[in-house]
Amino acid sequence: MAAWTRAFHLKARAKLNLGLSLGSVQANGLHEVRSFGTSLALADDVWFEPHDGTFRVVCEGIDLPERENLAFRAGEALGGDTDGIRIRIEKCIPAQAGLGGGSTDAAATLLGLARIARERGAGEIEESALVAVAAKLGSDVPACLIPGFKRIAGTGEVVRREEVARPSWGVALLKPAVSLSTAIAYRLFDERERALERVSKSVDARDNADQIAESIHAGRYTDFCGLVHNDFDTVVSGSLPDVAHAHDRLRSVGADATLLCGSGTTVAGFFQSVTDAEAATSRIALGAGEWSAATGFSDGG
Repeated sequence: MAAWTRAFHLKARAKLNLGLSLGSVQANGLHEVRSFGTSLALADDVWFEPHDGTFRVVCEGIDLPERENLAFRAGEALGGDTDGIRIRIEKCIPAQAGLGGGSTDAAATLLGLARIARERGAGEIEESALVAVAAKLGSDVPACLIPGFKRIAGTGEVVRREEVARPSWGVALLKPAVSLSTAIAYRLFDERERALERVSKSVDARDNADQIAESIHAGRYTDFCGLVHNDFDTVVSGSLPDVAHAHDRLRSVGADATLLCGSGTTVAGFFQSVTDAEAATSRIALGAGEWSAATGFSDGG
């Protein structure tokens, strides 16, 4: 097998669910989901470097044992020859933010290792094979493999590219100094559904991916702002006052709509341009442990 000696770099883009509808628990123990998602310009930097020794993952900016890092687990799950490879991750996406920080690093790891395998002469790893491995790592990882706009179904393992041109709209992100695990977010959602006696509902009636996609395609920003939604929003904002306040803070600096990011505690505010989003974030007074950033939509790469 040919040696691999040339380092390279990938961007691990943050993901944002523009529409997220949740259904009942499936046979695999995960919830049915319907989502219309996108990649953001905000990204972690993932470096693939030759080194003498066994497979390593070094993650700067996060306190996590190497073997618990989802990127390391991705390398183990993919298999093949990973000796002589060191992955170095520079974090920009905060943890438990709902932006897929760990999942997108894992996806970038799979893509990078597939490239190295090809350069070593081990042959091409098909995208379908990468998606199958990604689905075993976590429900967000398959979507992070696919750049740009995408539709997500099943329990996260069914991902389909959506050919929609990237808009120039901006996104301001605000994460208060509170965190929430995905498991707790789902527990809160399930408790509310039981209280409302909606244990086995279908998500189909609330899946408005077609409308969101059409509003982006047609450049109808006002319509888009009225369509974005997240089924986690009510329970997370209701349980964490700082998250509810983040919605208010973003609107106070001019956001035309706000949206909880995934199952995390970050709130996204939408603006007509990235410049407007940058100006808005500069007006947000951050407290201890809070984080904010301005970004835009991305086609990937």
